[in-house]
Amino acid sequence: MARIPALLTRGAASYVWSRRMLDQVDYSHSVVTFDGAGESLAIPEKKYSGPAVEVNKTIDETLARDYYPDGVAHFLSTPGFDYASGEVSNWDIGLPAVFNRRHFVFLKPDVLVIWDQIRSSYPLQWNLHIPAENVTNSGNTITLTNREGVRLSIDFLQGKPLDYDIDWPTENIRADWPMVLRCPYGKGMFIFNALDIARQVLDTNHEGARKILENILSYPARPKRIGLIETDGQTEQILKRLGMPCELLDYKALGGDLSRFDRIVVGHFAVLVRDRDMADYREKLWKYVENGGVCYWAYQYAWGWKPGDSAGTGYFPRTLMVGEGTSVLWGEGIELFRPVTMNSDPIWNRPNRITMKDWDGWAIGRPDTFKVMPLYAILPNTDRARNIPVYYSDHWEVLASALRTYNINVPQTRSHFGPYRWIKVHHQPSEDYFTVLRPYKSGVNSGSTEILKGAETEAIIRQGTDAWRILLGNHPGITGTLTLFRYKADQISSPASNANLAAISPAEVFLVDCLEAKAGDLRFRFQNPATLYFNAAANSGSLSSLEGGKVTLPWKISRASISDNFLTCKTAADGVSLNLPAGEYTFKLSGEAITFELKNHMAQVEIVDTQAKPVRWVHVFRDLSGNYRTIFQGATGPDGRLSLRWDGNPEQQISLQKDGKTVKMAVRPGVKKVVWK
Repeated sequence: MARIPALLTRGAASYVWSRRMLDQVDYSHSVVTFDGAGESLAIPEKKYSGPAVEVNKTIDETLARDYYPDGVAHFLSTPGFDYASGEVSNWDIGLPAVFNRRHFVFLKPDVLVIWDQIRSSYPLQWNLHIPAENVTNSGNTITLTNREGVRLSIDFLQGKPLDYDIDWPTENIRADWPMVLRCPYGKGMFIFNALDIARQVLDTNHEGARKILENILSYPARPKRIGLIETDGQTEQILKRLGMPCELLDYKALGGDLSRFDRIVVGHFAVLVRDRDMADYREKLWKYVENGGVCYWAYQYAWGWKPGDSAGTGYFPRTLMVGEGTSVLWGEGIELFRPVTMNSDPIWNRPNRITMKDWDGWAIGRPDTFKVMPLYAILPNTDRARNIPVYYSDHWEVLASALRTYNINVPQTRSHFGPYRWIKVHHQPSEDYFTVLRPYKSGVNSGSTEILKGAETEAIIRQGTDAWRILLGNHPGITGTLTLFRYKADQISSPASNANLAAISPAEVFLVDCLEAKAGDLRFRFQNPATLYFNAAANSGSLSSLEGGKVTLPWKISRASISDNFLTCKTAADGVSLNLPAGEYTFKLSGEAITFELKNHMAQVEIVDTQAKPVRWVHVFRDLSGNYRTIFQGATGPDGRLSLRWDGNPEQQISLQKDGKTVKMAVRPGVKKVVWK
């Protein structure tokens, strides 16, 4: 398969944000987004702020477990198939979903099954960016062919006709790009000013620029007491020139009482120069605004702007993504000669009446040598704004903007693999996507794979001498998230009958987040959702459980052990029951004995506040051997949870950090609830 260039993405690179802004948005990648993503800079968060739509009652998201701390929920590799699943984290750049998990099943050597499990309040769009000379469809199958002779069939397993578009990936964007925005939040507001305006006031004493800046800083009323998060002294000079006294806020001061200020001013590039402060105290600034404060932001660097992402920070409670415009080549931002459009807002009327004349005559700036490399000539700064919002929530109001077209670099692979196509498949809210991708190239694979049955929650795929049955959610005899059975191909008739399959014991069993599963003579039951793999020919498998608990297995067993420690076995009507501690295990059957080997301890910390609400963005560190050695495990998500895994001693020391506060504690395998005071 490595020889077949079936799926290619453009990646993310370049200092020039006209390229980077496309690479960082979710719709430029092959994931599911809200329907219409990319058609506007504004993201309809406010429009779709209602609860998620419930569609498929046979799929229970509460069964889902997360076994890794890095966004990957599950991973398993076997000789016959590979499986991985996890959260699609870059969705939080756009519209958050109540639940969003993508499952991959790679049936070796040439079938990829993808299940996008989604609960949303808005219509959905499945995106695929891929080089293709020809695109055709028949029924619910889309077929693409590229210049290398690779054919990719994409089968959408759904009951209704396929609703899709074929487009070209965006190669230019023409829009009114926002430069000054306002976002009401609670009783207060955020004001974001992307204008490179301070130098116009300090360097050339431009009267129009001074009036504009004074109006923005004075909205909704001239501040009486300003708290300043300063970077290089430039913002403090501006405030002094405008006659606005301020108090400098260091890290310690940000942790104190902010309510004494009627304005918090964030200096330019604070997310880069004061990154720890802005990440640790972002939610405190949100609370300050929610209680009636006004928080003004000067222009910023394109750094950590993914809201809700545990890797990036997201500095506002409403989506705002700043793209990188600072370039040694200049001219990639909003140039000085481009006309500015102001909306009819009181911000432009007091204390000064702003007219178009105030935007004219801004001076070209000195060269910015901060990012200059010897490869490029040093050129003067001709931009009115460089790092500007490239998309934003519809909660933000655009106060000033400029019309400009940005060209997007053509992917370098085009000349070899052919033109890129953008496939967009549309679904209603919370309607999952269940797709089968089958690549073929003459001389590389046979292309004989056949889908014997394809439905919204079930697929049977014949591949050589094997037949795979994939079940999504609950089915008769099965309660779980995803189930995979392998049979011999000659055991499966076409069309397949569920009644016939129920009597056949599969050669391989894979159960994801399962409470119960029955197939032929095999029946598995778990007190808490567990993930199990079993290969009948090898009499071995693996079992993972985040909580641990009672496990019922379908074999006659009189002796069970974990690393020479014996477990109590109780005979059940359909096998044997035993209590298994939380962890990741492999197991081997031999006669009436089963031996477990512990691979990893597993635990999950669940952090809530005193009102039992989840606390997100708590950084979790795990101690290593040696003095003061730790490893960052990740940050809690919107549900306040983070999973941990380790080997060795079952007791592990961890540190929890948020808002300058550190709490140390010990964890053991299982789920640990922590109240964050």
